[in-house]
Amino acid sequence: MQTITVPKEIYEKTALLKAAYHFINDYYVFIDCNETEYIVSMRCKCESSDDRITDKFLNELLAQTVRLHVYNQTHTIRELLLGRAMASTMIQTEYSPLPQKPSNDKLDNIIEDWFEKHEYGNTV
Repeated sequence: MQTITVPKEIYEKTALLKAAYHFINDYYVFIDCNETEYIVSMRCKCESSDDRITDKFLNELLAQTVRLHVYNQTHTIRELLLGRAMASTMIQTEYSPLPQKPSNDKLDNIIEDWFEKHEYGNTV
């Protein structure tokens, strides 16, 4: 079993959980903490263990931390853009009357046989 200690002052709990979630298909992941650090223990589900799992976990933790920081810095603008896009599709800028009921003349044209009207095939 590999044990990894992660300082709380550098890494957020959310990033740690996301990094741990990345490995749950191949490893049993156990998370604990004390006052200053998180303690992550990982045990491989298969027979052979990866010696580089600590390095892989720390890289994933760094990636998740950066993603979290980017999200925190940009979520407001993304929410504004999405809200603006959704609002512009819902606001009617000009009045358009309800469509009129079609006249019977148009309906008669729909059910008219094209062959009879054009005498197609009647070459007597």
